[in-house]
Amino acid sequence: MKTTLIRLAALLMATLSFAVGAQNIYLVRHAEKAKDGTKDPALTKTGNQRAKNIAKMLKGEKLKYVYSTDYKRTQQTAEPTAKVNGLVIKSYNPRELAKFAEQVKSMQGDMLIVGHSNTTPALVHLLGGDANGDIDDSEYDRIYHLQVADGKVTTRLNRTQPVATKLKVMPISFDANRFSSGTNFYQMSYDKKPVGKSIHRFEQGNDEFRVFEKTIIEAMKIDADIEVAVSNRDLSPKMMAMAGSMGAPVDIQLSMKEFKVSGHSEMVRAAHKKQGKIKVDRKLPTYTYERTSAILLAHLYKVDQESASGFYWYNGYDDEQSYIELSYQGDEKVSVPAGTFETYKVQLLGGAPSQLFYISKEEKPKIVKIEVIAMPWTYELIKSELK
Repeated sequence: MKTTLIRLAALLMATLSFAVGAQNIYLVRHAEKAKDGTKDPALTKTGNQRAKNIAKMLKGEKLKYVYSTDYKRTQQTAEPTAKVNGLVIKSYNPRELAKFAEQVKSMQGDMLIVGHSNTTPALVHLLGGDANGDIDDSEYDRIYHLQVADGKVTTRLNRTQPVATKLKVMPISFDANRFSSGTNFYQMSYDKKPVGKSIHRFEQGNDEFRVFEKTIIEAMKIDADIEVAVSNRDLSPKMMAMAGSMGAPVDIQLSMKEFKVSGHSEMVRAAHKKQGKIKVDRKLPTYTYERTSAILLAHLYKVDQESASGFYWYNGYDDEQSYIELSYQGDEKVSVPAGTFETYKVQLLGGAPSQLFYISKEEKPKIVKIEVIAMPWTYELIKSELK
């Protein structure tokens, strides 16, 4: 056992320092934070242990700098590594990433940079690396290793301990009898202030469910329509299309059959993602569901109150696949513009961002509220015209 651990440690160090003479920049999101309702929470016990593990992982890397934003969770994540290397933590402004990236590019010496789920991928991109998609609020174990040599940047994505465990991927268990045709109207709010509306329409054919979503947020120049078709036998995707504007024109046309997806996706995306028109032609893993339908049909799921389950979803906006954990989160009476409802809560963790659904306890249930976890976005039911 001891010999195996020594070999694993040697392999890890070889992975971290995969070339000699280059500058090594390591970037992590802060470790696990306490859910105490404050805007500046400290790390949890697990988070503190992860911070120590990062220091152990980087021991011997001869770091010259440790950078962090001015929050407890980032400072506490950086502290063990700074202490091991005899360094003082330097601060940077996460709202001025481009400026900070230029500063880093002008520097010599290896460094660790601690940031946030919404800043770390962007900074990796600004430094010339591959962000590997978004970091979900539930994800804490990424460590990016950017190696800069001869003006070229190579990215390696590793994991810090404890590495998040994933449940066995299985088909979603659902009850087709819960499906209702018709339309739901939602108020969209940001930081508790109404900013737009979302309209969800459901239709049932001989062998499929069709789901339509229209989103309008005038201030953000969003007026977009999505159409998705899935099998009413197993929710496997058949097609997804999107048109309109998401701040700029959007054009997505995807066909899906037997976990094969083809077509194209064109829209404005975050700078660290694929740009322009993406030609899609790929095979998806078994039990991969289309993202929009997985969200809007959450009221059909048969959720085990004792245990969570896992599946994949495919995001046609960015041509990305994510692992999603589905779980029951208890019961709650909630009031929305459409009225007061007894609900049970279903969480879809992963996918950047994770989401929480409040589903009415009715023979024909409906989603009465959606909260975007770790972001101040909410959807609240205004009116339901389900049949």
